[in-house]
Amino acid sequence: MNIKLDSFCLNTYDEYNQLHRNLVEEFKGISSSKYVSQIENRLILNNKQKSFPFDTGFIISLNSDDDLVGYIFISSIRNDEVYLEYSILNNKKKMGYGKLVLKELTEYLFENFNIRDIALDIDVSNVPSVKTAISCGYYDEDYLGDKRVIYKNYNPNYLNKQRKRR
Repeated sequence: MNIKLDSFCLNTYDEYNQLHRNLVEEFKGISSSKYVSQIENRLILNNKQKSFPFDTGFIISLNSDDDLVGYIFISSIRNDEVYLEYSILNNKKKMGYGKLVLKELTEYLFENFNIRDIALDIDVSNVPSVKTAISCGYYDEDYLGDKRVIYKNYNPNYLNKQRKRR
């Protein structure tokens, strides 16, 4: 499955693509997060068992499948709430890709699905991720302890979509 947005593409994991396999190995090797350490499950196993729109992992690429940026996992918490978990490759950090991906994907999800809000779970010590979330319209919603915060962005069109459905 391939989702083309303005500046990047989301592609499901292709076990025959060496670049995809390399990306998984790189994240597994540098992972300090319990979530990123499960990248194999997020990208490979979930995609074989489930279908989009949610509970699907994607490889993030720019323009072509050869220019990989990172990965993102989109999961459904409830019928109207989505959880995003993403990571950018070390050699692509500080280039604005995280902001670009978060901004465009947020807009895409709000426009194309009946979603009330999108949640991100961010370690408060990860200042670049906190700044990225805030700059994309997210704000801190819940403190989870262990220095983790849920940042949320609410869909401004959600109520209008609900009214149209009636």
